[in-house]
Amino acid sequence: MAKKIKKKIRDDLFSFYVGVSLFIVFFVLWLFTADVVKTPYLDGTENELENLDNLSAQEQINVINENNNRIEDDSNFDIARVTNNTYYCELISNNKLKRRCFDEIKGEYTEPEEDTRTKNDIQDESAYSIVLVTGDKNYCEDIVNEELKEDCMNLEVEEV
Repeated sequence: MAKKIKKKIRDDLFSFYVGVSLFIVFFVLWLFTADVVKTPYLDGTENELENLDNLSAQEQINVINENNNRIEDDSNFDIARVTNNTYYCELISNNKLKRRCFDEIKGEYTEPEEDTRTKNDIQDESAYSIVLVTGDKNYCEDIVNEELKEDCMNLEVEEV
């Protein structure tokens, strides 16, 4: 009887280890196909900045440009969701994020109008949308338009 129990435990452990091993393999494969691994996303950590120093000047420029594009894409994605306007989805350069943006707004398409906004207007809208999403009113200070800044400061949002 004890041999059967030992064999059962050994078989169960073997199955468990096989399952965990397969999970790890698929997780690692998923990591290497994710955009996060392919393109460094600079968040200012000391380790990231040290790694950036190890790159050539051209590689540093490429990483910084990709990071700036990603930040701009993320802002456009957030504005598209908040305003429910696919115009901002069209401005996204990352194809996966662009498809996701259109998918989230699908069915409520608004015809894009000619954009007459200034760079300050766009930056103000980005800061405002960040406050709406995160609840961090510190971004209100970045808003140039006084009326929008006042509206931002008066928002009743909960910080995430």
